[in-house]
Amino acid sequence: MKSNIKKWVEENKSHITIFLIYEVISFCLIFFHEAWRDEAQSWLLVRDLNFVELISQMKYEGHFLLWYLILMPFAKLGFPYITTNIISWIITSISVWLIVKYAPFKKYKKYLFIFSWPMLYLFPIVSRCYCLIPLAITLIAIFYRDRKTK
Repeated sequence: MKSNIKKWVEENKSHITIFLIYEVISFCLIFFHEAWRDEAQSWLLVRDLNFVELISQMKYEGHFLLWYLILMPFAKLGFPYITTNIISWIITSISVWLIVKYAPFKKYKKYLFIFSWPMLYLFPIVSRCYCLIPLAITLIAIFYRDRKTK
């Protein structure tokens, strides 16, 4: 078992290194970001409303329900507000790993993309539903190849 892990690490050394650099930089940026009103509103809604009230509130909100449903368990359990940023960071990190590992581009293009402003700041740090966009697009792109066989 250990030899399989070592083999996997050796095969993916450059991917792991770039991913960890991305993780450290983006995680540090979380602590320098001041919350915006629209970020706080989603947290306050899921903290203070029950599920039925949240559904009826959605007609006044500009974003889809999935983001609120992701936040709701954490808000109801009393997690701190920074949890919204950490959730955004985790979702974007999954996207980054999938891009680094599976995107059919040259390495330097993948690395330029993941260290661009949207991927390094907008999606992981600003805690809005926008972090779901790169994950959705990446998953679509990965499964698009096999669309005719599966």
